[in-house]
Amino acid sequence: MDKNEIQKTENVFLQNVFEILESARKNAKTAVNIAMVYAYYEVGRMIVEEEQHGENRAAYGKKILQELSEYLTKNFGKGFSVGNLKNIRQFFKVYFADRIGETVFSQFENLPTVSTGRKFYLSWSHYLKLMRIDNIDERHFYEIESIKNDWSLSELKRQYNTSLYERLALSTDKDR
Repeated sequence: MDKNEIQKTENVFLQNVFEILESARKNAKTAVNIAMVYAYYEVGRMIVEEEQHGENRAAYGKKILQELSEYLTKNFGKGFSVGNLKNIRQFFKVYFADRIGETVFSQFENLPTVSTGRKFYLSWSHYLKLMRIDNIDERHFYEIESIKNDWSLSELKRQYNTSLYERLALSTDKDR
């Protein structure tokens, strides 16, 4: 082998090792994101159930969120403000009766399900955006497209902000 061939072989080797490690990092990040989404769903469920047992719901709800925020911040650090806990509670409320997760995406067969059978496929940041879409069909559309096309959060926002759902709905209405 001449010097150029050896160098090319070394470069291929280095690139292959890099790609394996890069893929492992991406998979680990995805696994952590998904695990947190499921954890937030369960925490949201627990908050809602705890609030429903309170006698004076509004006052009790504020108190429980504040106490939980302080406790979690003390034990885990940042990320558990009252505002974030409200998002977590809202996440449960929005997705509790939502059945889109029953749609089977074969690449995600091994994902866990929550008690309703719902599966979550995207990051917490994606769901923060999606749960603010009031129209359930539109929300499902963007969730499915994000999964199928592996949209980043910025791509999801871009597609939403350019009204992809409405544009496609209008284009199919012309066929009538």
